[in-house]
Amino acid sequence: MILPYVEQTSLFNAMNFTYGSETLINSTVCMTYVSVYACPSDTSPNYSVIGRDDNGNWQGQGPKLSYLGNLGDNDTQCSAFPFPNAPAIRNNGFGDGGTATGIICRQGQYGAYGIRDVTDGTSNTFAAGETIFYSCNWFSWINGNGSTGSTCVPINTQVVPRGGGSASATQTVVNGVPIWTSDNWCVGFGFRSQHPGIVNFLFCDGSTRAVKSSVARVTYRALSTRAGGEVIDATAY
Repeated sequence: MILPYVEQTSLFNAMNFTYGSETLINSTVCMTYVSVYACPSDTSPNYSVIGRDDNGNWQGQGPKLSYLGNLGDNDTQCSAFPFPNAPAIRNNGFGDGGTATGIICRQGQYGAYGIRDVTDGTSNTFAAGETIFYSCNWFSWINGNGSTGSTCVPINTQVVPRGGGSASATQTVVNGVPIWTSDNWCVGFGFRSQHPGIVNFLFCDGSTRAVKSSVARVTYRALSTRAGGEVIDATAY
């Protein structure tokens, strides 16, 4: 639905919303690379050679996505990264069932959130943030189940590309070394970038600001909730 607002009205009009993004009739639209959805610093290819998971993608593929909508601090269904403050784990996973604490989630049918709902203040709440296309095998701009991120995953957690699709609260051991891999959705759905020491975020007031990788997890979490009642010092991130 964003396409008409980023000079992609013709692409929006070509989409047949009677059918899903995984159908042949929409394949041309859904395999179109849209440059505004890709960060210049993201060195991932425009089309992945690693298969895209989920039926929201076209035949296991989808074009590059370097930005995610903010779903809040909800868990990614693995309890892999407990917060230091309560609740340590925010359920439901991915904000399902209308429980999302952020701005947008994969189950939008349970409610749409507007500026009126951002009672923490639009200048203190993430709308969207950066990611790296190759860091999660579900990412693609056409996949509604692969276009949001949670602050439950620590900022700038590094992920190594790897084919497949699974969930695990522990790292994968590759050549004797434990690493986070892109086939693990528990770590994939987080915000990260290839900018040294920062991740850029769009706030609900329309401003874009860099958040340091060293930001405290409690502060990072507070920036993602729209109505948590937290007080955030701008110098804290």
